[in-house]
Amino acid sequence: MFSESCPELNCQNFPTPVIGGFASYNLSVGGASTADINFTIYVTGSWQPGLAYDTICNAVNLGTLSANGSIGNNALSNYGNFCATNTGEPQPWGDNNDQGVWFKFTTSTSTTNIISIDAKSDPQPIGDSLDLQLALYQSSNGSCTGSLTHIQESWDGSGTLNDEAINSICLTANTTYFLLVDGQSTSTTSGIQGYFGIQINDNTIDNSVNITGDTLTANASGYSYQWIDCNNSNSPITGETNQSFTISTTGSYAVEISNGSCFTTSNCENMVTLSQDSFSTDEMIHLFPNPTSRNISIRLNHSVPEITARIFSITGQLIRTIKKNNVSQLNIDIKGNNGLYFVEVKTQTTKKTFKLIKKN
Repeated sequence: MFSESCPELNCQNFPTPVIGGFASYNLSVGGASTADINFTIYVTGSWQPGLAYDTICNAVNLGTLSANGSIGNNALSNYGNFCATNTGEPQPWGDNNDQGVWFKFTTSTSTTNIISIDAKSDPQPIGDSLDLQLALYQSSNGSCTGSLTHIQESWDGSGTLNDEAINSICLTANTTYFLLVDGQSTSTTSGIQGYFGIQINDNTIDNSVNITGDTLTANASGYSYQWIDCNNSNSPITGETNQSFTISTTGSYAVEISNGSCFTTSNCENMVTLSQDSFSTDEMIHLFPNPTSRNISIRLNHSVPEITARIFSITGQLIRTIKKNNVSQLNIDIKGNNGLYFVEVKTQTTKKTFKLIKKN
């Protein structure tokens, strides 16, 4: 025999996305049931801002950008400026700025925020088109009450029904910015000045690096590059401006990547070269014993004017440097913990790096 389940009521509040957006949620049903309900809220249609949105302190909040993400939707005529008056607001174009709408957004936490802002004049279309004007501002205190600094604007001139865009601007990470969208149509329908769609894109440069053997390669393609020496105050390495860089000396390296106006720097990578650069076949370098419990010897087949040995940890950290003149052998005490080390030996004509294992 089966009995009908008792109905249960579970009320929860869920934020409504902006027009043109969507959000997915999970509703956990408690009580006698243990089911989860997954659902998505889509918001479509047109939203017509009234007088409240033509003041900066009531700006439409588009949300927070994610790295290489976007907010808004320039394919939808979600916004209109038919109610805005903007008395006393900025006039970056030197024209009557009497019908603008304010927006605000926050950049991602990425160290390089290359932002593009794209506004479309009534893209669906559902009303009047606009001669759009864009102006971007930063506040001195991060809120609507601070002093505004005009960053950039876009306007193609009066009397033309144009889309507008602000491209490839470098903005500070995790910072709120304010955007003024203004415009007039050449003709009106039922008093409506016009509709528009707005979208803001984050085009953060990928600053990761791929390592293959002795070669580092920036994963971002199509940019300008400058490899730097992290162990030398991040000094640029002369001539190393390609996407890939093959090291010749053990050390720590990074790359600066630029699109011409914005740049980012990769993490420093500890590199140990195992290659031998021999300029002379007269010198043979031997290291023994290997493995060792503590002491090693480096022997050449003849005396040299100068020999330098550098000991590195497995992470590329320089532990010790030994330099001698007019000798054919070095005796070195390895005082560190057991593990893998790298020993770089260099004379005036030869350089060689050894893997050294220390164990009891």
